[in-house]
Amino acid sequence: MGETTTRSFQTDISGMVKATVALFKGKPKNEVLIGLAIFGAWPGMEELRASAQEVAKESIWSQIIPTVFTTGKGKQIAEKPGGIFQNEDEQALSQKAQMMEQAKWHRGLMVDGGIKPALHVINSDHFVLREDLLFLPMYTLGLWLTVVAAVLTLVSMVDYLRAAWPDLSRHDSQGSP
Repeated sequence: MGETTTRSFQTDISGMVKATVALFKGKPKNEVLIGLAIFGAWPGMEELRASAQEVAKESIWSQIIPTVFTTGKGKQIAEKPGGIFQNEDEQALSQKAQMMEQAKWHRGLMVDGGIKPALHVINSDHFVLREDLLFLPMYTLGLWLTVVAAVLTLVSMVDYLRAAWPDLSRHDSQGSP
């Protein structure tokens, strides 16, 4: 029976928190709200792929020991096999699992180091009321944002299908269910 260990790490985000507070502190309310809406730079696929490849090169243990990625509640979300005896499909799966882990880390960094401190500054400097947001055409804005979200969802679906199509075609041609 295999032994399970939990691995975690800590990141010092105090510099990011201080920079976020300095960015929003003392600004007018409208400027702060717009700044929050466009805050942060999320990593792209190539950036995540490069980061995953770098982690794979630097960590000898990731080359030997298989890893299971789970949520905070223990639900398994991905499995990354050990790297020594991997075929091409397992290597691709391993890289995708590492990219997913990197994206999760970036999301946590942006939320805890950027968005939460920005919201704290907004709440302490500017008590934002519903009436403060009435300058925005809420119905029209909501409708357009819903349309944009639907279009982006469809574009993402097509992108994922294109990426998965070779695997789907291969499994179909082999007669597997």
